[in-house]
Amino acid sequence: MGSLSLRELARDIGVSHAAPGRHFKDKQALLDALALDGYERLTQTLEGAGDPTLPVQPRLTVLARAYVTFATDNAVLVEIMFARRRSPDAPEEVVGLAHRASQSFERVIVDAQERGEFIEGDPAHFAPFR
Repeated sequence: MGSLSLRELARDIGVSHAAPGRHFKDKQALLDALALDGYERLTQTLEGAGDPTLPVQPRLTVLARAYVTFATDNAVLVEIMFARRRSPDAPEEVVGLAHRASQSFERVIVDAQERGEFIEGDPAHFAPFR
């Protein structure tokens, strides 16, 4: 990510070197927009995965597969997403969307705890990318 420049990006996608600057004030703004889009897409993927009536193990398996498939298909995007989320200057919106994505796992854990299928404890502690 450190070597990405708006000028090179513009050249690679076939637009004028000034075009990205009309949409993003700098490289960081572009990375933030990519992270936001990525977390929105990941959340949609995870929220659409699984059947809430299934026991915990198959639910978590389906959810984990959906996550791994998303991460594999979008490896560079996931790298950007997690780098921005961990950054001290990460926008609150990125942090919030990352939290929302992890809530899919937390919901499964809460449901399983209520049915006695999972140990007690803070569901956020068990979520994979909180």
